[in-house]
Amino acid sequence: MKFLSSTILFNSLLVGFTLISSSCGKPKDDSQAIQGLTKVTLQTDWYAQPEHGGFYQALVKGYYQEAGLDVEIIPGGPNAMTVQKVAQGVADFSLGRSDQIIVAISRGVPLMIQGAIMQQDPQAIMFHKESGIKDFKDLDGKTIMAIPGSTFVRMLETTYDIQIDVIPMDFGMNRFLADKAFIQQCFITNEPFYVAREGANVGTLLLSDSGFSPYRVWYTSRGYARANPEIVAAFSKASIRGWKDYLAGDRSEADALISASNPKQTADFIDYVVNSMIENQLVIGDPGNGDTIGRLSQVRIQEQINQLNEIGALESEVDIEQVLPATIPETSASSTKPTSQGLLVKLISHEGTQEMIIGMEAMAKIAVNAKRKFFETQDIEYEMTIVYLKDFLDTFIEDKTLDFWIANCGDKYQSNYYPEILESTQPFFILTVEQNHWLNSSKTKDTKRNGVLI
Repeated sequence: MKFLSSTILFNSLLVGFTLISSSCGKPKDDSQAIQGLTKVTLQTDWYAQPEHGGFYQALVKGYYQEAGLDVEIIPGGPNAMTVQKVAQGVADFSLGRSDQIIVAISRGVPLMIQGAIMQQDPQAIMFHKESGIKDFKDLDGKTIMAIPGSTFVRMLETTYDIQIDVIPMDFGMNRFLADKAFIQQCFITNEPFYVAREGANVGTLLLSDSGFSPYRVWYTSRGYARANPEIVAAFSKASIRGWKDYLAGDRSEADALISASNPKQTADFIDYVVNSMIENQLVIGDPGNGDTIGRLSQVRIQEQINQLNEIGALESEVDIEQVLPATIPETSASSTKPTSQGLLVKLISHEGTQEMIIGMEAMAKIAVNAKRKFFETQDIEYEMTIVYLKDFLDTFIEDKTLDFWIANCGDKYQSNYYPEILESTQPFFILTVEQNHWLNSSKTKDTKRNGVLI
């Protein structure tokens, strides 16, 4: 028995929508949804490393091939120029931080985030414990070696009212090892391993603990996402599967491929990185907040947009619809605000709390025009734009083994639906009534308005 509970918010309308289902038979195999193998390129942001392990796992385990994709992983480096390559169509997907993508979008670069590699960014400030640094406030007046233009520097200065000087990152550790007062940007999964092995008494401050918490993400161009939605979805699904297996399964083949591409990735170092990702919950995040591998929170992304705007990092206004797909897996359990841009669907199951933002463009694709009554007891029929519940479930609920639903509307009226009832009674959402949004329609002002499912 699976239990799935959700809340759907449509503009100022609240609808409770509970799904209770049992699984029957073998789940539908949709791995061959894309006929043949479609060539896809993933340009990584750095040389092959365990921080990319889930993608290599999906490659060597055949998950991409099962999804109909022939994926080529192209290692990056200091001058990978990932944003430019994706924007120009040289690469289909790449990796980076969500704040970097948001800033690029503000500069007119048509990018779109598709999933989260890491729920918590492994970027950190690395220092010698002998320096006396214990908190972000202790960085006031200090010089840090970092990538020029990094938004986290301005964010720290604004949040803690401090001043930080930056010298350009040289991607080495020699200067750090030679000077106990030296401070530099690092990955918590990477540089501390090497400097500790050389005898340094290393300390770190994880940037996500500062109140600014970007994701590590994979992204594509807006044009590619719109032209190839099936390919994008297949790549994301197979990549998430790869990450789950890399962290919990046999990763030996993926590690061998990483080491072959980048000989610096030794077995002991790879073990350190993977253990660090697990111990710090970088990939899976906090299950208590509904985080899962690959998930994105619209609320959290919007907060990042607001933070970047406050420090003047955005060159133009950025809307959430520019950053994320119309339909995304959502993880924030605290979001209960309706959105005029679409439906906010909260799913609560034994796997935790998830939410999805379903944009109006996505809803419009499955909407139909029909003549319907507001309630069965009424005689009047109205011209409506509606979305059938069956079409909604088929389009937006991935688990096709569900076969029983209970819908609780805002007035706590409960309706039970089996697949055969969906076919015979055809329950639906009302989007518009006679070309007006149904909440604002004067022709329906005397009707009861706290239920959408009919």
